Amino acid sequence: MTFSQILVSPTSKSSFNAIPVIDFSLRESEPPKYFEQLRSALEDVGFGIFINVPGFEQSFQDEAFSLAAKFYDRPPEWKRSLGTENSMALRGYFRCDETEGPHKV
Repeated sequence: MTFSQILVSPTSKSSFNAIPVIDFSLRESEPPKYFEQLRSALEDVGFGIFINVPGFEQSFQDEAFSLAAKFYDRPPEWKRSLGTENSMALRGYFRCDETEGPHKV
């Protein structure tokens, strides 16, 4: 699956199956639609992808998505070496399904 295949309109929490997209260009032209996309991404899912942001040319976005895809294609052992347990600042990679506690996904 490519990043372009997973980019779709925001969905409700109960049927979330793709990364929500927030169209920044709607901020001026259709504020209610923009804010609904933003609300859905942040409240229902917890994250999203902005599109049509001034200054973020397609070549920059393509490179960022390519690097993200390369990261997630790496073996689990390599990603675990970057894990939060190896960081004093609690920054790094972690698997939500391996997280202990009531907040476990």
